[in-house]
Amino acid sequence: MQIETMEPERTDVSDIRHHKIVSQAEWLVARKDLLKREKALTHLRDEITRHRLELPWVKVEKEYLFDAPEGKVTLAELFDGRSQLFIKHFMMGPGAAHQCVGCSLEVDHVEGLLEHLENIMTSTSLSDLRKSQRAARSTISKKRRNGQP
Repeated sequence: MQIETMEPERTDVSDIRHHKIVSQAEWLVARKDLLKREKALTHLRDEITRHRLELPWVKVEKEYLFDAPEGKVTLAELFDGRSQLFIKHFMMGPGAAHQCVGCSLEVDHVEGLLEHLENIMTSTSLSDLRKSQRAARSTISKKRRNGQP
């Protein structure tokens, strides 16, 4: 499937005075054309996703070791008996004192997802920068699974 590109008129987006103004009928024609393109993109994305899911797997034979609050753990141990693993890696540039703002925002809101992820057999692992928080959540999570308050 090929998606034709739309070449928009080059305007200075910071100056809305140059934005094209049309009638409701002209807008509707343009909107319907764009909707066709959006649907084509959705179908193409679905097709690509299907192909990605059909890719063969590679057996991981190397023993990877990771630093965890309880010491070194293997990749298999990170799964903690679950079928899926959600890893959040914080991006930091060389010499950076703070982690990426986007990464920080995302992980600040992952707490509400933890119970859901655990219910669908997904373990979580966050960056070393959040070791103490991860350790606390991991301990709380294990206590919940074992029926402890």
